[in-house]
Amino acid sequence: MATDFQLFPSLPPELRLHIWHIALTTSWSCTTIKPLRRYNYKSTGTNPTKPITQVCHEARVALKETHTYIEDLGLFNFPKHIFFIRDLRYSPALPRRLQSRYSLFSYIQHIVINPKSRTLMYEIIEFLAEVATDLKSIVVVAPWFLPEDTDLYDDYKDWIAPYEDFGEVFVRSPSEVNLVNLISAIECGEDGGECRLLDGLSVGEYKARLDRAVRRLPDPLPDGLQFMNNAYWRTRGMLRTVEAAVGKFATPPRLYLQTVANMRTSGEDGAEGTSPLNTERKTGRVGAENVTE
Repeated sequence: MATDFQLFPSLPPELRLHIWHIALTTSWSCTTIKPLRRYNYKSTGTNPTKPITQVCHEARVALKETHTYIEDLGLFNFPKHIFFIRDLRYSPALPRRLQSRYSLFSYIQHIVINPKSRTLMYEIIEFLAEVATDLKSIVVVAPWFLPEDTDLYDDYKDWIAPYEDFGEVFVRSPSEVNLVNLISAIECGEDGGECRLLDGLSVGEYKARLDRAVRRLPDPLPDGLQFMNNAYWRTRGMLRTVEAAVGKFATPPRLYLQTVANMRTSGEDGAEGTSPLNTERKTGRVGAENVTE
């Protein structure tokens, strides 16, 4: 009968290959690189394609056509891969070794930088501007303080000195971080939408909030206080420096802002923990975990 269901092995080879390509390039993955002994390295994170490639030889052939192989590190679908990096001080020679040996940063299209300080944040962005020639998205994790959306000056709140959290967003692997909101923001940016991430604000909207917070400060300032004592004034300066550094790329990537706390939270699935695996079952955006240890 014409309505009979045709089994997958009976489909034309071209159609089967097309289906394998779709299956292998739909899910996002995320990794970071960790140094081993004697200048060897390993990639650790999520690999959603591994279960698919174990199905048959045909799937493995399709994998080689859709992914880029980097010796020692594995196979990557860079258009849907997020790479995490701490900063140059963590291991000053590590990024340059990775670039020299594997040309890794020349392939990376989406990166999350999680620096230990402002200075190191600027350093890693300037390094990426030199080598990351295909970078499309850069997510900067830093203490991006969000001021209240008001013109009313508060002589207490406007001079609070909050803790500047430059902590690590994960302990062992990026698979510990919830990626659903991050991936949604990157996909929106790729489709021509605004790059929204930090509390749902675009970078332009966030800058406007910072400008508003600085404008409401009294003139003259209270005795004993300077502009640098205002967290929002300092944050505005940090953002301007980041934007200037991103502007040094030959083709500037889309800029996203995020905080350590927001990277560690799990969005709508707060009761289920921070792993993207908990949300994958609902959204289908992030694949199954494969931590390579």
